[in-house]
Amino acid sequence: MYFLMTNDVESFSIPLNRFDAETAEKVHKQGLPRLLDLYARHDIKCTFYFTGTMCELVPDSVDLVKAHGHEIGCHSYSHAEDKALDILSYAEQLTEL
Repeated sequence: MYFLMTNDVESFSIPLNRFDAETAEKVHKQGLPRLLDLYARHDIKCTFYFTGTMCELVPDSVDLVKAHGHEIGCHSYSHAEDKALDILSYAEQLTEL
């Protein structure tokens, strides 16, 4: 059986309802290793979409995922509401990306 699997990797804290550097560290030190281990046990390869802010806060996260053979994608720079791609013009989207 085949299916597509993607993961969004970001530093947004749901309980705090905001971006948080501590959340980025927890994702890197706890979440990603657990998820990568689970995928390895079941021979699953997928795409991890990183936000730019996550890459800036914990750049080693990208290397960790890449070292496990997964695909890396861009999940925009951040989730700022005023930068949502569906409200920006094409020129503004290019600048943001």
